[in-house]
This record gives sequence, C-alpha cells and structure tokens, in this order.
Amino acid sequence: MIPKPPIFPNPKSISHKGEADVSNPYATPQAPVSDAPAQVDGPRGIGGWLILPLIGLFVFPVRVAISLVTDYVPIFQDGIWGNLTTPGSEVYHSLWAPVIIAEIFCNVAFLLLDLALLCLLFTKSRRFPNTFIVFTLANLFFIVGDAAIAWQIPAVAARGLEGVGGEIARALLVAVVWVPYMLVSKRVRNTFRAPGAI
Repeated sequence: MIPKPPIFPNPKSISHKGEADVSNPYATPQAPVSDAPAQVDGPRGIGGWLILPLIGLFVFPVRVAISLVTDYVPIFQDGIWGNLTTPGSEVYHSLWAPVIIAEIFCNVAFLLLDLALLCLLFTKSRRFPNTFIVFTLANLFFIVGDAAIAWQIPAVAARGLEGVGGEIARALLVAVVWVPYMLVSKRVRNTFRAPGAI
C-alpha cells in the first residue's frame, strides 16, 4: 500500500525565510506576500522650491483685496462712475463700464480660486498642479487681454505701460518659472501625484 502524503507541510519544504519550496508538490500553498510600498524617489512634501509658490498664493489675495478697496471702491464714490459711463461726459467712453465690471468680476474670481488652490495644496490633492497651471496662465491672459482692451480708451492709452507693464512682466515671469516646475518637479510628482494623493 502506498502511504498517503501528510497534510501538514514537510519541514524540509520550508525555507529559512519561511517561504514554501514550490518545487515540493507536497508543500502547503502559501498566501502571496503583498508587495512593500514603493520607495519615493526624491524629495516629497511641502518644502524646497515649492515654498515660493506657496508664499505667492498667500500674497496674491492680499494684493487683490487691497486693489479692490483702493482702486475700485473709490470709482463708485463721488460720482466718478457716473462721469465715466454717462454719454456726453468729458471722460466718458463706452468701454469704461464693461472694463471696470470685468476687472472686478475677474479679480474676485481669481481671489476665490487662489483660496481653493491653498486648500488643494495643504490637502496634497493630485488636482493642485494642473489647477495651479490653469490659474497662472489664466491670470497672464487676463492681464494682457484687459490691457489690450483698456488701451482702446484714450485716457488709458495716454498712460502707456504705466502700472500694467509691471503686472504683465510679473505674470509672465510666474508662468515661465512655475508652469514647467509643476510639470517636471520630482517634489511635485511625489507630493501630489504619488499613490494615496487625494
């Protein structure tokens, strides 16, 4: 009579690492060992050069709030709005109303988007890099487009690049530096695109 093989594993079939010898047909099947978490290659977390756009996101809403209070609130005081938008007035132009309203609306929208970006940043959301890129490019296009339209107003064109030139240069510099950074940075990839990111 041929004896039955034992139902328990042969001690010789167990390697020194505790793994079954797959060459032994009588070895008890072992559950596969889960893979260890992949090691992160490079820096991770909010730090390094990522601190600079973080500072910018904190400064931006302050600048916008100051601009809304100092540049736009006075327009609606002392009859300035009426002078700018009433036909027959010395300073009237048909573009004043749409330009001013569009600037206020867009500035408020950018302020809210900035606050949303800060939330995405601190929660390390995978949506942060792309949203930051959209925010940066949209801000640049808005400043350039707004200037191009406003220059159709003689009173604005007479000032040339005064004020707006610096804003265009700043927005262009931010786009040139930080859009590529968000696309190729290892820190950004490890922080916002790694497995487990929201």
